[in-house]
Amino acid sequence: MSQTQDAPSSPAEPAAVAPVKHTNAIYPKRDEHGELVDDPTPVAEPPAPAEPAPDPPAEPGPASDPVPPGDDIPDDVRQRVLDELRVGVPATPEDYVIPDIEGFDKETAADSAIFKTMRSAAHEAGLKPEAFDKLVQDYVTAEVAETNEFHSKQMALLGKDETAQQARVGQVNAALTRMLPKELAEGLMHVAATAAAVQAIEALINRAPSAAPSAPPAPKDDADTIRKLMNSKEYMGYEHERDPAIVARVDRFFEAGGTIKG
Repeated sequence: MSQTQDAPSSPAEPAAVAPVKHTNAIYPKRDEHGELVDDPTPVAEPPAPAEPAPDPPAEPGPASDPVPPGDDIPDDVRQRVLDELRVGVPATPEDYVIPDIEGFDKETAADSAIFKTMRSAAHEAGLKPEAFDKLVQDYVTAEVAETNEFHSKQMALLGKDETAQQARVGQVNAALTRMLPKELAEGLMHVAATAAAVQAIEALINRAPSAAPSAPPAPKDDADTIRKLMNSKEYMGYEHERDPAIVARVDRFFEAGGTIKG
């Protein structure tokens, strides 16, 4: 009789156990047997860790200081670049020549303080002659415009139109010529650049003693002729356009007591 042996049975699989949720990880809840049980008690979120303080800025030192642009350029290269930039620049401020501008006395301006300063500044900035010419032309144009505007405003206070204005100024100039030596008369004429100055001179003339020099003979030209002459470029134009004979003719008219009504 044969005997058979049963094969050893495989160990039984342990029963699956549902995981226990523990919401309180610090103090988990247990039952009376010490087993962990579910704990529905909500747990507050732990506070976020504090941000670490930033590191203090590093103290500047020779190793951390940036090198300024150009400091690493060799001296000979830097000098060569500077020399190339100054090609065409006058050697000295006095070598700048003031350009010819119509109606502008460049010979007198050349010795003035403003143009000496302008030449020095142009030389220091490395301006070439053409750039300096443009600078002078812009300056003169602005100065002439400002002077003309000022003159127009002053003349407008002396009469309603240009003819009346010029007639009034001409009468003042003629009276000064009669009463004063030529140098003094011309000096006052240059001072009379404003309407107030003309009015002041008129007041002085009207207060002059009756023993003043007598007027020349009656003028040969009538007021209409003188008005036309005063509007001509021979009288009103630039210095190089004025005709001394025409100017003298107008002056004689006023010196003789002639008047022009506006």
